[in-house]
Amino acid sequence: MFKRWVLFFVIIVGIACQVIPTPPPLKSTPAAWITPSIASTNAPLPQPLASATPAPGTRSTALPPGELPPFPSPSTSFAGIEPVAWQPAPYTPVLDSLPLSLEQTANFAVIAGLSSRERDFLAQNGFLVIHSREAQFAQIRQQVSLYYGQPYYLTSDAAYHALHQALSQTLPVLESQALHPRMLELIQAVLDEVLADLPQVQGTDLEADAQLAAAYLAVGLRLLDPQAALPADLEARIAPQVAQIMSTEGVQASVLIPGFQDDYRAYRPVDHYRSDPQLSAYYRGLTWFQRVDFRLVDPDPVFTPSRLPLIITLALRRAVTPNGPATQEWSALNEALSFLAGQGDDADPRQVAALMDQSYGRSVTILSLSDSPNWGAFLNLSRALPPSQISSSFSLLFGDIQNRLTWRFLSQPLSLDTFILQNLVYERVGSFDNPRSLPSGLDIPAVLGSPAAVQALQSSGANEYASYGEQLSRLQAAIGAQNQAQWLSSVPNLWLSAFQAQAAPKDASSGGAAFPPYMRTAAWSYADLNSALAGWAELKHDAAAPTRTSPTATANGEPGQIVSGPAPGYVEPNPTVFYHLAYLARSLADGLRQRSLSGAAGEELDSLLENMQTLGQRFQSLGDIAARQLAGLPLLPEHYQVIQTPLEPFQAGQFAQIDRPLASELPPVPVMSDILATPDQVLQAGLGLVDRLYVVVPLEGRLYIAQGGVYSYYEFAHPLDKQISNTRWREVVLDTPPPAMLPWATNFVLPEGYPVDVLAFRPGDVYRITKTGNRLNVRAEPSSSAAVLRQLKTGEYVRIIAGPTQAGGFTWWQMQLDPQLDSQVLGWAVENPAWYERVWGQ
Repeated sequence: MFKRWVLFFVIIVGIACQVIPTPPPLKSTPAAWITPSIASTNAPLPQPLASATPAPGTRSTALPPGELPPFPSPSTSFAGIEPVAWQPAPYTPVLDSLPLSLEQTANFAVIAGLSSRERDFLAQNGFLVIHSREAQFAQIRQQVSLYYGQPYYLTSDAAYHALHQALSQTLPVLESQALHPRMLELIQAVLDEVLADLPQVQGTDLEADAQLAAAYLAVGLRLLDPQAALPADLEARIAPQVAQIMSTEGVQASVLIPGFQDDYRAYRPVDHYRSDPQLSAYYRGLTWFQRVDFRLVDPDPVFTPSRLPLIITLALRRAVTPNGPATQEWSALNEALSFLAGQGDDADPRQVAALMDQSYGRSVTILSLSDSPNWGAFLNLSRALPPSQISSSFSLLFGDIQNRLTWRFLSQPLSLDTFILQNLVYERVGSFDNPRSLPSGLDIPAVLGSPAAVQALQSSGANEYASYGEQLSRLQAAIGAQNQAQWLSSVPNLWLSAFQAQAAPKDASSGGAAFPPYMRTAAWSYADLNSALAGWAELKHDAAAPTRTSPTATANGEPGQIVSGPAPGYVEPNPTVFYHLAYLARSLADGLRQRSLSGAAGEELDSLLENMQTLGQRFQSLGDIAARQLAGLPLLPEHYQVIQTPLEPFQAGQFAQIDRPLASELPPVPVMSDILATPDQVLQAGLGLVDRLYVVVPLEGRLYIAQGGVYSYYEFAHPLDKQISNTRWREVVLDTPPPAMLPWATNFVLPEGYPVDVLAFRPGDVYRITKTGNRLNVRAEPSSSAAVLRQLKTGEYVRIIAGPTQAGGFTWWQMQLDPQLDSQVLGWAVENPAWYERVWGQ
């Protein structure tokens, strides 16, 4: 993404302290979100706009004089689709009551690598995580299910990671091919309107504000396109401001805008923006328009408001872009940005236009903006707008922002997790002598309703800070007041709503009878906490998206060869999580198309949005399967196929070659995210390698031990100049010994065991004879004394028809010989995993 909020969390120290006495009703205040990754496009910079547009200040496409058009009404839903809701009911299956007898499971051998302590934990809780430190979620799925035919447990962690990867692949293309060029056209059109108005206001009290408006827009245009054509005098005026931005040297007063100061480190392109010139330009331009604010209302008695917001809004209402009226184009872009990153709470051109209509009338002109009574009426109306909760400036680090209203050309996202974190640090929590200078990632799920997070915070001493408990309760009430429309209003909100469904208590006292017994344990509540926190941390980071697709992969069966069907699978039974992710993916694809932000960008973006739509449909199917499991209905082969199909966008419809390490084909999971900074410290959250999850689940009338992958989550507070880089973090997690787990992780992770691969023998599956199994005897009956029908050679295929049968100290399976020839020859052979290789395909 727009990982715009990384900027806001890491750089904006003021956000950590600018809070209000009582949390207001939250508008569409979302969470932090995910973003693309490094170097996903190498498109050249756009050509200078002068080559394709009239000279600056030429009003060639402006609307004729008359009543100004209103802004389009904001959409109540980004895509106009309805989410699927799950209605909890009492959990139906009874096969997995706790504690368990592991010897009764159908595949007890898969836990051969676990210690006795781990086996006891698994029997008592119904699940276990071991610190196996594996490279990829997909690698676990392949190893467990494809290669060895064992039941696979599809976790919410794997779903979060897959959607993150899909977004990481899609967003750089969206930014470079759609958002950047259309923003350039929009800013150029508005700037031309302002430049055309300058001669009319020369010598009036509007002149200074109009010149500043032109300079403000010109700085953004220059950042978006370093080659943009500008009048020489305007170029000279903005050059010092552009140089200040490009210096990225920290907090300074703006050399262009009186009374405004900014932290210019915020303009340093991060991650994928840094490696591509066009996206670097887009990053700086968007940062300018989202960070620079102009005050309309301020408690300072000597404050004098600027008419700049009115001048730019008027120009925006008159301008026309190649895609139509500028008001429509601004609305489409702003709604897309708000859905992607969260809705800001500043006044914006749409709100200013409405107030202008009330105070000046619909036929306002540039000269009539100087009318003092109407200007006073406008300011009085402005005071009725909600105060801003975001400030890019450090001038109000410890100030009162309750009565301060600012205007921005584009909304600076206010994310729900930022709101939570900024209200749980000093000055809101702690005292001057004992300030809570940094929050904890645990604050997020604690506010969302996780008892495990509250307990972990208490164990860490959070309650020792003055007012922590009171603030936590107030935030929980504010979050509880969010309605469904607010939760569904943006990608960050939707993602956090999935975390809320995951973090919610599931024990019997909280209505958890809808969930299996293992999900009602205290241990699982900490596993849920780990999944939500790690998914949140991954959203805060621009994960690396390859500029290539993974190599075309092949199954281990030959073309045309009959292969095994999908192995049994199980979906983490929390349907709401999957339904919310489904709504997110589908809304993103549909909403961008409805705003014409895909088609004009080219086939690549259309294809990626189609993939996003498909992923959303997959998530919805997984939610349906999870609901089916909770209702006690059996899973069918078509359900297993959905569970086993790769979620990863680079693997969709493909499988990695059996002899190629999957880790080399997908972006690495370990990442380090900057969460929040003070002037001398920074909170960082990191993802390590993937750990192995074991869960006892009912499948096909028996209990099986299914295996899947979960995140490993870490959190650190560092001096601001000693942050851990992404590259260094990946080195750290590969070290031996690995980084120490967080204290609360020991409630569900035991580190001493290791995975053991055990080949499953299952009727219907196809196997190939290995070198070790060369000259395998196939007999007429399940007995070592029965007649030998045939000796199988290395590379020959068989299909299991029936079994197992115990005889003579061996386990026997009835097999169809030469299944690819539809042979009717049947015989019996002894089970030995070393003699067979499971044949699987796409």
